[in-house]
Amino acid sequence: MSSPSIAVAAPRAQRARPLGLVVLAAALATLAFPPADQGWLAWFALAPLLLALRGPKRLGAALGLGYLFGVLHWGGTIPWIGTTVVDWSGTPLGWAAWVGLTAIEAGWFALAGALTWAIGRRSSGAARALGIAAAWTLTEWLRAQGRLSMPWSLLGYTQYRWLPVIQVADLCGVYGISFLVVLTSAALAEALCPAGPGRRGRLTAPLLAIALIAVSLGYGGWRLARPAVGEPLRVALIQPDIRDRRGAIRDPVTDLALFASLSTRAGRGADLVVWPEGIAPRDVFADPRTRAGFAAIARATGAYQLVGTGTYDTAGRAYNAACLFAPDGAIVGRYAKQWLVPFGEWMPARPLFERFESVFHFGMEDTAHGGRQPPLRAGRARIGVLICFESIFPEMARRYAAEGANLLACITNDSWGGRSAAPAQHMAMTAFRAVETRRWTVVAATTGVTGIVAPSGARREAPPFQVATLAGTAGLLDARTPYVRLGDWLAAACAALATAALLLPRCPAPERPERRRRPEGGNA
Repeated sequence: MSSPSIAVAAPRAQRARPLGLVVLAAALATLAFPPADQGWLAWFALAPLLLALRGPKRLGAALGLGYLFGVLHWGGTIPWIGTTVVDWSGTPLGWAAWVGLTAIEAGWFALAGALTWAIGRRSSGAARALGIAAAWTLTEWLRAQGRLSMPWSLLGYTQYRWLPVIQVADLCGVYGISFLVVLTSAALAEALCPAGPGRRGRLTAPLLAIALIAVSLGYGGWRLARPAVGEPLRVALIQPDIRDRRGAIRDPVTDLALFASLSTRAGRGADLVVWPEGIAPRDVFADPRTRAGFAAIARATGAYQLVGTGTYDTAGRAYNAACLFAPDGAIVGRYAKQWLVPFGEWMPARPLFERFESVFHFGMEDTAHGGRQPPLRAGRARIGVLICFESIFPEMARRYAAEGANLLACITNDSWGGRSAAPAQHMAMTAFRAVETRRWTVVAATTGVTGIVAPSGARREAPPFQVATLAGTAGLLDARTPYVRLGDWLAAACAALATAALLLPRCPAPERPERRRRPEGGNA
């Protein structure tokens, strides 16, 4: 006769197993991103989650497992959201921003979990692995759509250091790398736990993943052996290590003296000097002293100066902008940020949140949207300007390249993230814009990471969290990659693949061998 304690323990163990697998998957996926930066873990990080999603009999349970993974992984990747808001607001209640954003973003992982579960009940082997990779990639693409989107921690970004792997981004964007990473985890899950008996089901998915990775690596090697050169442009990037704090008052005289010194160190001989986002102590367009200071720097260095500044229009609307000075000190270009940070630069449903302004210190007014603008012309260079948050959206860089930009310049102020993983994560994403468009990309950050990114994704960086300058040569390139021409065609292909996988007839449940019943009264 079986013991009641054993009978109770068995269901508990069955429930604990998928939860443990989800926790393991979340830990592996999080460690693949900075600060741990162990990108190799991403290739099999999702396998435990995919195995856990084979257990539930109901959709609700699959949603729950996906949501738990999202909370643990996404929340573990961006804790700097909490420390940033705490530092800005001066109250521990700032962690509510991290909790709320994590709760929202975890919904996308719940969707991916539900699609994975549904596809897994209708296919097996290579078909199941392909369907799962397509569904996950499509979910990542959806996560990057719309003005409220926050496409941080896409799995493809974990591979930013592995140059042979990421070259296919000029064909299909960062989403192509995510597809390969998820496909590998799905293939591993098939090898560990195939849908049915037989060696064939265990091998087809891994063989498919190996073949696609081999093709990608072959393409990557071919691209790296033919580096893009372009007409040389001497660039200098300035990292003044000035951290913005709420209520801090900056002295224009002190700042401009520092900037003149830094430009002398780095800017002589340069064609273009790039300064970080919002570095001007006053509105460059409206404040005579600030404008005169940067005009003098331009004349002294004989170089164009791209300067981040806040500015206002005649109606009093505020903009996060960039100003381009010519070598003679004249202002010859202006760019206003288009993709604004939700809850940072603009408040969705402002009346609902205004009651919390005294706690979180939201801006009293939204930053104005800059609208679509062409590249800025700086002599031979046609610069696609990306201000901070804009560099994490592939479509921004792709559109610039399509409109004739032969250089990308990201100016950013990541000082709000402090000494966290935020600057490194931001640079990892920005590096992909160079590969996708095959454009040299220069990044000037207030406290780092400041760097020059080649079209291959190779980087030269200045040490973060210190005053630094970085000089080098970038090439001006005009060719349009397949990704620039075709856009996110992979998202459409993944939608078709995922839909086809969901429309397959449901697989019959595998037969289980009958268990012999013990005779009544027998020993347990």
